[in-house]
This record gives sequence, structure tokens and C-alpha cells, in this order.
Amino acid sequence: MNFLGRDSKNLKVYQICMETIRYHDPDCAILVGLTSSSKFARDFNCSHSPPTAVCYDHSLKIHMEPISMEKSSRNSSFLFKVVAHLTADKMELIWTLLAASGGSLVLIIIIIVSVRQIQNRLQNTKKKEVYETESIVATD
Repeated sequence: MNFLGRDSKNLKVYQICMETIRYHDPDCAILVGLTSSSKFARDFNCSHSPPTAVCYDHSLKIHMEPISMEKSSRNSSFLFKVVAHLTADKMELIWTLLAASGGSLVLIIIIIVSVRQIQNRLQNTKKKEVYETESIVATD
């Protein structure tokens, strides 16, 4: 069994955790192997059972095989619970960057509009002063 810790578009990354609920192999007939994406491999049997809980990054492969053909595996029973925990969401990062960019753009637009309004007010004030000065000179 293979478990991959990502979605189909590689936007979300998951940590794969496996919990051993039941591991019963009285005849010591089965070999259980766990392999992760980091090429970490461990084999377990009746004398060395799997850990109760273990987590791997990105992928987990569980394989079971008989130790020998002479031993019966009918008495063996296993129950593993595999859970995926979200560790990275690239789409969330993309939305955050877009929101920050949009906010910056709005801020720049507000600054430009404010500067233009201030310039217009200053020009109107100067024109009013020039007009008043010309009016005073014309009346004398």
C-alpha cells in the first residue's frame, strides 16, 4: 500500500502518520515493512512489532510478505490507521501574496490621488493669490 502526502496538483503537502491499532502474529509468519520518501526503511515481525505511532514526510509504503512458505499466516491480524496532516498549502501562500500585492496597489493609488489633490489645492491657492494681487493693482 502506498500513501502519498500531496494532492494531484502538488499544491498541498501532507505528513503521513501511521498508528498501529492491532498487530497480532502468533506464528511469526509475516514480515511488515515501512518505507518513507526519505528512503527510510524498517522491517517488523513478531519479535519486533511496528511502533504504536509514527509519522513520515510526504509518503509511506507499507508492504507485508510471508517470512517463509512453511508457516501459516491465517492466525495473523493487523489493523493500521493512516492519517494525513496538512503541513503546507501553496494555494494559501499564493492567495496571501495576491492579497498583499492588491493591498499595496490600493495604497499606492491612494497616495497618488492624495498627492495630486494637494498639488491641485496648492495651484488653486497660488492662482487665487495672483488674481487678488492683480485685482489690487488694477484698482489703484
